[in-house]
Amino acid sequence: MLFNENKTEDRRIRKTKRAIQNSLYTLLRKKELQEIRVKELAEGADINRGTFYRYYGDVEDILRESEQDFLEQIRQIFDSQEKEADPRPVKALYELCKNHAELLEIVFSEERDPKFIISLWQLLKRKLVLKLEAECGNDRDEAEDRGGFLAGGCIAVLKEWIAKDWRQPTEEVAAKTERCLFLMMPEQRQL
Repeated sequence: MLFNENKTEDRRIRKTKRAIQNSLYTLLRKKELQEIRVKELAEGADINRGTFYRYYGDVEDILRESEQDFLEQIRQIFDSQEKEADPRPVKALYELCKNHAELLEIVFSEERDPKFIISLWQLLKRKLVLKLEAECGNDRDEAEDRGGFLAGGCIAVLKEWIAKDWRQPTEEVAAKTERCLFLMMPEQRQL
């Protein structure tokens, strides 16, 4: 019985945090992060300020948590791909992006959070470099250069997809990206 109660509490916490996050996203479409006050955020989430402070220290913490959660999910996609030999991690990555559309639209609009974009680029680069090292004859510099270029290309495709309001199907965006990646990684049949 106690286990179910904890599960319910966890669900309630997730629901409350999601309401806070949605309130932040709504407000970020109207104003800058620094202009948002806890009072209006709490009103939008239909919670009191005390509830807000139970989970977050300030408004910026919500965005940081959302961004870190997104990056962690990308790590998990690459890690599971390595363990399970998933031939389509790019498709899984773009599905994840689509599931986090609101966050990415906000972050990429006017490059609102360049630190996050740099963190995303670094993560993608690091994972791609691991794939490229063998192909580059263990030439770390060559792998780093290619990995950086490919990671930047993936982010450019994502920005373009966002700019076009996510109209292109995920499968098509992934296939287009994979074709570009394979040009730089001809020995790789899967990422």
